[in-house]
Amino acid sequence: MALFQLMLASAFHLAAASFNVVSPSLEAEMVLKKDQWWHLGGFCFGRDDGAPVAKLVVRVQWQGERPLDASTKVYLLAFDGRKDYWGVAQQEWETAGCERKLQVATDSAELHEPFFQKVLPPNVEQGFAINIRQKTAMRDWHYAVMACGSVEAAPLKLTVEAVSGALSVFAANDNFDESSCPVMPISWWQEAQVEAGFWLLLCAVAICSACFGFIFLMVSQWLFSRNKRAYKESTDANQEVVIGKPCQALDGDMDIANGQINAENVKSNPKVSPEDV
Repeated sequence: MALFQLMLASAFHLAAASFNVVSPSLEAEMVLKKDQWWHLGGFCFGRDDGAPVAKLVVRVQWQGERPLDASTKVYLLAFDGRKDYWGVAQQEWETAGCERKLQVATDSAELHEPFFQKVLPPNVEQGFAINIRQKTAMRDWHYAVMACGSVEAAPLKLTVEAVSGALSVFAANDNFDESSCPVMPISWWQEAQVEAGFWLLLCAVAICSACFGFIFLMVSQWLFSRNKRAYKESTDANQEVVIGKPCQALDGDMDIANGQINAENVKSNPKVSPEDV
């Protein structure tokens, strides 16, 4: 019985070890220099109207002699895949400086800010968490490290781990102009409602429909009025028409009773006899 329990326990440990989940992560090590930047890679995240779509854990180890603080200006940058953010940054990645990259970044933070006393001490691994919120669409997020101030030329180790929510991951200096996101069925409405062109087209169609409807109504009223006027004119003309000729009165006295003859008519017309009447 004890042997069976030992074997069961061993099998349980092996099974537990074989099902360990390794979260996708970005790992980088660079020697910091002023006015330098490094693309770390990135992740694809989905969308959610309320809760965060993903959670990242960032671990940093600075191997310089002096701590990183506000004077060193070492940033962690995030660019989402929209054309106003990564779309701009990737076109001028090699030429744009610190100020321009900070302008087009979706988010940025100096590496010393999340820590106690706003200082990142040397040779100590520190970490902090980031919640990703994205309501409009599924897209890639690119991450980078940038040194802009007077910083000591020393190694920096950094790991960005997506503990939840990552749909895909891509390496440093990759996917600059293409998406790593999986193709997933989404409704056309979700895509259309974030496009300004769709709303402009919808407004143009509504305005054109209203104009055509107004023109149709005016033409219909004009045709109705014209037909009504033509019908009235034709009716008035028909009332003035006289069909045939007026009857002429017979000569002589017209007060002839039925079965009687007029003597004057007999004299003037001898062929008429009482039997003929």
